[in-house]
Amino acid sequence: MGKKPSVVPYDPPTLVSFFNGDFERIHGETIFLGILHNHFGHFLCDTLSRLWIVSQAGGSDTFVFLMTDAGIPKFAQDFFDLLGIGDRVRIIERPTIINSLTIPDRAVIYPDFFHSDYLKLSRYFSEIHSFPTNDTDEPLFVSRHELIPGYSRYVVGERLVHQLLKGVGASIICPESLSIEQQFRAFNRHKNIIGYAGSAMHSLLFTSGEKNILYYSGRTVPVIYRKIDDCLKNKATYLPVQQRSDRRLLDLKVGFKPEILDLPRLLSGLDAFLSLGLNPDEYCNKNALDSFDVEYNTALILRYVVEQKAKGSTKIESEFMTYSKDYHFDREMILATLPKAPVLKQFFLELGWDVSGVMR
Repeated sequence: MGKKPSVVPYDPPTLVSFFNGDFERIHGETIFLGILHNHFGHFLCDTLSRLWIVSQAGGSDTFVFLMTDAGIPKFAQDFFDLLGIGDRVRIIERPTIINSLTIPDRAVIYPDFFHSDYLKLSRYFSEIHSFPTNDTDEPLFVSRHELIPGYSRYVVGERLVHQLLKGVGASIICPESLSIEQQFRAFNRHKNIIGYAGSAMHSLLFTSGEKNILYYSGRTVPVIYRKIDDCLKNKATYLPVQQRSDRRLLDLKVGFKPEILDLPRLLSGLDAFLSLGLNPDEYCNKNALDSFDVEYNTALILRYVVEQKAKGSTKIESEFMTYSKDYHFDREMILATLPKAPVLKQFFLELGWDVSGVMR
């Protein structure tokens, strides 16, 4: 890491002949940065893993990527613009001959390799944008409240956590509703941060560290989180809160099943982190557990509908009606999802639902 990469010569006439003249050409110094992901977490960890070299790059160097999807995501373009290289990023979409190509080592290989050279990128970024850092002890909760059930990894119990932390005066952000600059500003400003161990928390990479972090998750937290926190000198707590349920839940095969949080354990962890004086018994009653079951079943059926519609299933309408006889689904949760989810909106309209909430 950090050493000048090797330069490998090539034979231009051979390449020109091979492509029969149908190619593009990039003159000057070019830096290969790998695949440009449209997923926020993979963008921060994987796409940017070679960009630690930016501080050594020349002012006219071109940065090239391969794509997994069409177009550059807005948050990615915003980041490149903030870094001052937005007009020098280029996507390779057809055969291209590059006069001089540098391929930096990767500073991150998800899920378990992190090299401190990545922080050369974040330090370079902070030299351009000096955000206020650790200037408030007010806790920041990184909420998933606005993620769409059926499309995003759904975590049952977070709605309650959102309401609880809002009630005690925590600052709350929903990252998907903020620009990447606004996210970085929020993460820099707050010293105490709480959040699900997911993509949004990788914004910590663009802070100066020395923060108190509470991660919670219903799955094993990847090793890379710990390595990042070690490099940033964060004091981090990783709270496993997966609930092992023997209750009657809908069982469907989908890409990502919802997670159910172990509410007593999570509340105890929040209480220890923030010294709130919580009484878990106020929240962990039978009604709460029953509502978790309904929330889980609803999130799962929405995910199932989305995946089956993508596969072109002709049976999903009848399947939904059968499941709805045996399981209770949260009607309000479904209706709140529809304005953000055209596929689901069309599905329920075809079932005879009025999206205003009245069954025809």
